Amino acid sequence: MVAGKSENASHLCHLKRSDLHMSYAVCRMQKVKSAGLKGMQFHNQRERKSRTNDDTVPKTVLTEEQEEKLLAFAKADKTYSKNYDEILILLKTGLRISEFGGLTLPDLDFENRLVNIDHQLLRDTEIGYYIETPKTKSGERQVPMVEEAYQAFKRVLANRKNDKRVEIDGYSDFLFLNRKNYPKVASDYNGMMKGLVKKYNKYNEDKLPHITPHSLRHTFCTNYANAGMNPKALQYIMGHANIAMTLNYYAHATFDSAMAEMKRLNKEKQQERLVA
Repeated sequence: MVAGKSENASHLCHLKRSDLHMSYAVCRMQKVKSAGLKGMQFHNQRERKSRTNDDTVPKTVLTEEQEEKLLAFAKADKTYSKNYDEILILLKTGLRISEFGGLTLPDLDFENRLVNIDHQLLRDTEIGYYIETPKTKSGERQVPMVEEAYQAFKRVLANRKNDKRVEIDGYSDFLFLNRKNYPKVASDYNGMMKGLVKKYNKYNEDKLPHITPHSLRHTFCTNYANAGMNPKALQYIMGHANIAMTLNYYAHATFDSAMAEMKRLNKEKQQERLVA
């Protein structure tokens, strides 16, 4: 009897130890799984941030009159005059704000009047600044500098200070820096545009709509679509992954632009008949 009780006690003790080992193993597996899921969530979060689709037609596209008033006010204002060239470049190149913020001195080809786009600058609250290359080949492109953009870039370089400049993932000589000499990102420009529009609306009866850097990119694209630029050429300049994104802007054309296009086509047909 005693031996039996001893064997049973030993067996129970063994089972308890086995249960403890099993519980520990399960606990470890759960922790590993949890850590893995958190890692995947962070990775996916970063992917979502970096791949944010900014190519849908926005609610706000500036009219020509609104563009002129925005630029004139920024140029004359003591606070926002320092941002005038940045706003002008965004309106005249159609760059994504992450591409714009990532511009460095070697990206500017003044001889051929081109802006070389092959990377973008992003900032995450957890990991800080980082560089990403375009997800598709269409993102890598050369954007022509029209005269206004060319002169604006020249002024930006002339006003640069010889401050200590940071290096991010091998890139340095960023063009647009904040007070701490770090390159500006989307949040900097969103705040700046919000303050600029608020100040404009405070002193003017003809109010401006809510404007973001995103609005300036879409205004650029809509302007060229309304002007009749070849859709494939505009797709290249915008860096759109597919032509459908670009064609959305042609659907966004105004009544005036549609009427002007009809008149232009009718005039061309009449001229062809006269020649024939």
